[in-house]
Amino acid sequence: MKNNLFKKIIKTLYPFAVLVIIWEIIFQCEVFPQYWFPGPFHVINIFFKMLFDGSLIKYSAISLLNTTLGFAAGAIFGIALGLYAGINKTFKDFVSPLISLVYPIPGIAWLPLVLLWFGFGYKAIIFTVGLSGFFSVFYNTLIGVENINIKYIRAGQSLGLRKFKLIKEVYFWGAFPFIFTGLKLGYGRSWRTVIAGEMLSFNIHGLGWFIWRSNEFFNFDQLLVGVISIGIIGLLVDKLVFKKIEEKKLKLWSEN
Repeated sequence: MKNNLFKKIIKTLYPFAVLVIIWEIIFQCEVFPQYWFPGPFHVINIFFKMLFDGSLIKYSAISLLNTTLGFAAGAIFGIALGLYAGINKTFKDFVSPLISLVYPIPGIAWLPLVLLWFGFGYKAIIFTVGLSGFFSVFYNTLIGVENINIKYIRAGQSLGLRKFKLIKEVYFWGAFPFIFTGLKLGYGRSWRTVIAGEMLSFNIHGLGWFIWRSNEFFNFDQLLVGVISIGIIGLLVDKLVFKKIEEKKLKLWSEN
């Protein structure tokens, strides 16, 4: 068992080790000016300094909080409207063209207007993040409902399930694999949007603000620390949250 764990760790770390080696080679060969392209070991050193003095944790926590609040709001609306659109064809025919019109617009494109509407604060960021995550959740929920086997719906109706109970027990769980995919995609969109939003909203000191400030003061080593932190947090959320849910809930769903 220990050998399997060791192999798993090596397999996980191997691509990152190769990336660090390539990065160091580029740095040593001075492909780019070293001031603009700091070496990996210097950046790793700065990363751990900021981690242990708490500043990196603070910036990361602010960005995660903004993402979680905005995404939760967007996901709730996305699931609710997706379920209703899948059940009610009239509503689907009405809302689909509107959603199709707005969907291609990146969430960050709304931010200048949203900042004017809500001010340069958390409300604007949370609204934009929620908007970014909404569409993936809505579309995947809608597709999930449309792919439910009609036999399950009729079975629920024959058991006397009323509309809300039918939505909860049949439509929601029947569409759950699709909803889960939408949540994963939506969270990724929301995470990217919050970083971009913090770069423009100068009074929210998250990772986006930290990266922008580092660029303004030519602290490119700190800038890379911020960029790496974005990737690490995204990876951890995927492995520790979505992967665990996927392994437990979807396995249980498929067995039942």
